[in-house]
Amino acid sequence: MTSANDNSVESQPSEKKPSYCSFAYCCVLSLLLCIYGVIVGYSITKLVIGGIYFHDCPLQPLLPIFLIVDAIVMLATVSTTQCLTRGRPEVKPKNGQCRTSAVQKAACGIAIMLILFHVAWLICGTIFVNDTRNTMYSPDHCINGTSGPTDLTTTTSHHLTETCLSCHEGLTDFTFVIVIIQWTLVGLVVFGLLIGLCCAFGSYIVCEKCLNFK
Repeated sequence: MTSANDNSVESQPSEKKPSYCSFAYCCVLSLLLCIYGVIVGYSITKLVIGGIYFHDCPLQPLLPIFLIVDAIVMLATVSTTQCLTRGRPEVKPKNGQCRTSAVQKAACGIAIMLILFHVAWLICGTIFVNDTRNTMYSPDHCINGTSGPTDLTTTTSHHLTETCLSCHEGLTDFTFVIVIIQWTLVGLVVFGLLIGLCCAFGSYIVCEKCLNFK
């Protein structure tokens, strides 16, 4: 009787517990997709604004170029990170650890170079937009058509006239906001890395003290 009861108990299907790991994975995946979507939309906006006002900033022609190049580099960085996550790992060695594939190593190197270039290009863009805004909003800019940067043009009567160089305010304001946002993001990333290093160093010190105590 006891064996029959045991068999009946064992034959009953076990209740499935909710998979918290799958739920957390879905949350992380959704968050990453949202971040990628924001980055793509943000980059496309910069491409559109840079293309629309490409010829509307004779005072600093590099300003729309900064937006276009910055957007392309950001999209390339996102694509490279996708290669990092999708690359297949190599065969596990004898010690049981999994090595990264050649594709992942190449993608990691390209991503690092793109990030460094992006920071350097952001510094250039900051200089471009600040110089342009300082020139545009200076009190003596374009007074009587002779002050500030000028461009000599030839009229139909073959007389040389001076035209004041300026830049579209919408382009300069948009670029200025973009620069502020990206420097804020850079600061947050650096702060997060410092916090991570401090936590790792603190954990290492605690482990060392525990080992010495034993």
